[in-house]
Amino acid sequence: SESEMVKSDYIKIGIVLLCILILSVIWAFWLGSYFEVLIDAGKEVGGGSGGTRYSLIHSILMVAGTFLIASTIIAAVSISRKARQKKTAHKEVLEQLNLFSHVFENALEGIVVTDSDANIQSVNPAFSDITGYSAEEAIGANPRILRSDRHTLPFYKSMWKSLLTEGHWHGEIW
Repeated sequence: SESEMVKSDYIKIGIVLLCILILSVIWAFWLGSYFEVLIDAGKEVGGGSGGTRYSLIHSILMVAGTFLIASTIIAAVSISRKARQKKTAHKEVLEQLNLFSHVFENALEGIVVTDSDANIQSVNPAFSDITGYSAEEAIGANPRILRSDRHTLPFYKSMWKSLLTEGHWHGEIW
């Protein structure tokens, strides 16, 4: 499942961070010993002291800096992965919308989509074929343009009740 994948990703990231921390410590001590040689050389030339304290602080800073850089790289990789996942999800949504668009355009039944104020927002080609109203004529109009004298008032009341309570209506209008 997705939560197990996320947990697995966190475990992998934790292992990578631990390895990076260990490598950072090794690297810092190697660099620390290098800097210690330089500091000792400086003490011999200048006769100063405090090289060990400087070397320890420098080593700690090296470990922290390396760890921070590695953590930033891992975070960037994780963000990149999430962005790819979002892009994939976005592509799937677009494919679904494309499919629904084809179904809408090729349905043999007339389909009318209205907004919450009952203004026609879209009609499919079958609607135009059946009613004789072009999409340009229908869009923006109220579905009352389809009203004929062949239906009774209770028919229209029932249709509007269904539209208002269920959000859709299906049937035939003469």
